[in-house]
Amino acid sequence: GIIEIKSKRTGSGTNDSLFSKTPNWKLSPVTKSAEMIIQYGYNSRVHPGFKDLYVTVNSQPNNQGLFLENEFNNDILTQKHIVDGLTCVWEYSILKKRLWEKHPNTVWVKAEEKLIDGKIHFLYDDKMEFTSNPVFSQFLILIDTSLIVFDWRGKVLPNGKKYRDHGHGFRIAPRNRNLLFSDHINFIA
Repeated sequence: GIIEIKSKRTGSGTNDSLFSKTPNWKLSPVTKSAEMIIQYGYNSRVHPGFKDLYVTVNSQPNNQGLFLENEFNNDILTQKHIVDGLTCVWEYSILKKRLWEKHPNTVWVKAEEKLIDGKIHFLYDDKMEFTSNPVFSQFLILIDTSLIVFDWRGKVLPNGKKYRDHGHGFRIAPRNRNLLFSDHINFIA
């Protein structure tokens, strides 16, 4: 709870996970993650019979027609669909709390993967970044500018059974972390 350590493989081009947080389903027209996948997902290419929803949502409509929009007057972040309108809602107070719980102080590190005797080993890079004091108003601006995104990552059978997700959550590109945190230091361990 003092320092969060976030690591990923060297050379990874993926966004950094900030935190997972499902919408407030009680305030949302869509009432659960499985329903979101059924309604806006696509037929799985890997798991026959399943619906998948592995998409990134930002401030511009994606291939599924989903996009994020801040409603500053109502203190909520919404996800909307270009035809259906509102799909789900996150309350600012909950997002702010989660951001601060997860990242009061964070060390971001990369690790090189090596296969030794058939087992994966990691060699951690000595170059690290320390961040602290996330700025929630910046979080909202970065959503508006598509620099923070939300990823849906899950599958479900069309009848709602056999639901599985891989952590729906908010993400940011490593190069943009300095825009979210008031304090950041690059250092060598």
